[in-house]
Amino acid sequence: MKKIRLSKIKKINHRHYVCAGLCLASCVLTVTVFPAAFTRIGESFRDLWTSFLYYLKQLLELDYPIPAPSVIEYSSIEWTPVFGLPETWEGFKLTWSEFWSLFFDGENFSSFLVAFGEGSKIFIRILLLAVVPLILILVLLFRRYLQKQNNDYNKDSGALRIFKRISAVTYIPAKRWLSSLVQFLKDNKNYVTALILIWMFNFNFITAIVEFVAFYLYFVTSFDFLNIYRQVYKLFVDLTPVISFIPTPVWILFGYFVFCKIRAGIAYDKLRRMEKHNRGFISDRPIVYMVCGTMGKKKTTAITDMLLTQEVMFRDKALEKLLENDMKFPNFPWINLENNIKWAMENHKIYNLATCRDFVRRVRTLFLIEPENERELRRIKRQLKRRYCLGYENRLYDYDYERYGYTYDNSLARSDVWSVIETYSQLYF
Repeated sequence: MKKIRLSKIKKINHRHYVCAGLCLASCVLTVTVFPAAFTRIGESFRDLWTSFLYYLKQLLELDYPIPAPSVIEYSSIEWTPVFGLPETWEGFKLTWSEFWSLFFDGENFSSFLVAFGEGSKIFIRILLLAVVPLILILVLLFRRYLQKQNNDYNKDSGALRIFKRISAVTYIPAKRWLSSLVQFLKDNKNYVTALILIWMFNFNFITAIVEFVAFYLYFVTSFDFLNIYRQVYKLFVDLTPVISFIPTPVWILFGYFVFCKIRAGIAYDKLRRMEKHNRGFISDRPIVYMVCGTMGKKKTTAITDMLLTQEVMFRDKALEKLLENDMKFPNFPWINLENNIKWAMENHKIYNLATCRDFVRRVRTLFLIEPENERELRRIKRQLKRRYCLGYENRLYDYDYERYGYTYDNSLARSDVWSVIETYSQLYF
């Protein structure tokens, strides 16, 4: 029996033990490092309950005695909030005015200049004595390395051999194991969910969400603007554990990551505006136009860029016309048609617009045939299913045309559902 149990244990993926250990360690930290989270989560649900009772009383105009909303009270946890935020609005206004009076104070500014000068002197001394000579030495060594010819074909240099030896026992195994762990977590998302919930509890994120709902229920019936600052103060108090627990270098990396995201977003917004200008320029040109210039003026580059932009414009126009045809028969199951087109593309029955039209017209022909008997009807359905992967009972993509209509009239022309399907299919392709 012991051998059977050991064999079963050995068959278990060791990453289960790693993830279970991470969850267990997180729970241990909850009890040892973040015990106040239990108090705060209890207070938040108490605040939610009293706010809900207050909300019902005000909304239904009840005359029953209820406890006062506790969401406007301070927490029993004595934490100093980050950034030294004052406890009351009056204290914040006083501190704010003192900050600006010191900011524009001449003595304070002169002290700043003295401290800045001392720091700059130390920085320049280190830069001149250590950094600049080191950079010059590295530049000279690199130039010497580049000037030295290496005719040892298909042979690694000494530095590369050392790097491969070190990375073979450090970087590569670590990367391979971390990649497998990430894939394991993707396949077993319960561990990720458990860790997220535990650390949301530890960092009072769940508490902050419950407190927000509690204050919202209280505020929409009381319009107590004076207690908004108190909720901001309580939020900063709840965020104190996460700010104090995570090391400063991690916050610096996080700030740099957010900064990169913001600047990339600004850059992409600028690119989108410039691309819209390009679209406007192309739309203003006639159907045929020439790009002329001497050699090296980037004519081919301009034409290629116009082509790429025009492709995007065509796709956007196709989507616009797609939605337009969709609304002609809003009750048509377009997803059935789209899946059928995908099947036809995968089986090489549709590979351009001509074959797309031909495919739809062949299906339409089989639909328009009026069978003389049940046997012929079954033969048509078998042919539709075998050749065109259509097994719908009414042979029209399961569209109830008797209820929702077979034609569309826009007061200028009348089109049947098959002509719209043909147009839709080409646009979707």
